[in-house]
Amino acid sequence: VNKIMSGPGQRAWELAIRLSEQYQVTLYTPNISDLTSEQFQIKSFDLLNPIELRADCESADYILCQTVRLYLREWAGKDTKIIADLFDPIFLEALEVYKYKSLKYQSEIHQALIEEIKQTIINSDYFICANQRQKDLWLGFIFLLGKTNPASYHDYPNLENLITIVPFGLPEKLDLRKTSNTPGLPSKDSGILRNSSKGNLNSKASLRKKFGFSDHDKLVVWTGGLWNWFDTEIIIEAFKIISQTRRDIKMVFYGYKLVNTDMGSEVTMSADKAYALAKKYRLLDSAVFYYPDWISPSEMLNHLEEADIGISTHYDNLETRFSNRTRALYFIKARLPFITTKGDIFAELVEQKQLGRVVDQGDTNQLANTIIELLDSDLNSIKGQFDLIDQELSWDQGVANLNQMLAIDNTKYQQFKLKPKKDTKLKYLIRETLRKLGLLGIVRSLRIKVKERQINE
Repeated sequence: VNKIMSGPGQRAWELAIRLSEQYQVTLYTPNISDLTSEQFQIKSFDLLNPIELRADCESADYILCQTVRLYLREWAGKDTKIIADLFDPIFLEALEVYKYKSLKYQSEIHQALIEEIKQTIINSDYFICANQRQKDLWLGFIFLLGKTNPASYHDYPNLENLITIVPFGLPEKLDLRKTSNTPGLPSKDSGILRNSSKGNLNSKASLRKKFGFSDHDKLVVWTGGLWNWFDTEIIIEAFKIISQTRRDIKMVFYGYKLVNTDMGSEVTMSADKAYALAKKYRLLDSAVFYYPDWISPSEMLNHLEEADIGISTHYDNLETRFSNRTRALYFIKARLPFITTKGDIFAELVEQKQLGRVVDQGDTNQLANTIIELLDSDLNSIKGQFDLIDQELSWDQGVANLNQMLAIDNTKYQQFKLKPKKDTKLKYLIRETLRKLGLLGIVRSLRIKVKERQINE
């Protein structure tokens, strides 16, 4: 949790702000944060020796965290409820992150993450996630690990007593031009209009100024990490086509230098290949540009005010299906029309609300034509569509969903809690035969086994 932070940190920060309006909040981070708040306390702890958490865990009414370690359950007070934030199905993400490693290494990581998720589910009382697809995914875990039973199901047939959706939200009354140590986010009332502000922002990191773009150049921007599960190569291939007829269209990628330095080339091979392609096609620093450093949310949104459209292209896989792309939220916050690949929830949103264009995965010609078509369309007519989704992606609405769930007392269902037992193979076969064929079926099966043994002898 810092001025410059990724999705998990932003989510923790924003939820702390909203929850502090009703609760006394302490935000713990595994780093010493460079942020301060008058609304809640910020403390740091050591991941390897998290003893600093113990006192607050014992006295807390609720513990909200993204991974529930066993020590949190042990340290939690008698009446303390633990809420697991399952917005990032990391076991699916890891399948893409480590796919260039050996299968032995991948299997070890996968096994460890599955066990971590199991412990998180088992040791939590409530669950939140970021969208409906994620909820459907986690319902399977919740059932399988015995967190529900017929008694609670009959009272809450959609399991709203256990899991609810808290989406990544949009800001409401924050001014983009505000300068403070708090991450700034834009609002439709911020007084800054896209296009009219091109090249006029009082920012030393102005996007157009940095790269020498003119007011007539049309900018396509990519925000967020350049990970292997994103298809950045197709964008370079598309710009090879575009550059043959349109010199005014420019592509800007963010965060390339930081991603490669911190994460290593094995998880950004797709980005490296795309960069090499841009050099090979002589597009680098003429049609395709890389902003070297990661920037704060406030700065990113300032830059998006200077852009014309956003873009996010990915592959067809499980990570995509159950993802919740914070990069898409940047486009929505900035009211920036954007192009995305089919497959995730934001592709559905773009189509339903007409926020831009959705393209097929892997179709280079379609992508090139779509970029040109969208840039040449009436972008201002699309901007009004973003007003229709403010309430759907509201932090306040998400916290309201959380509070509604927490108001439900699940203690009365504890007497019906499932107690899984380990079965031997024989016990399992007897139980299944009894269920399917009855007592006589067991007798017949035993007679058959005896005859088989006699014949074999």
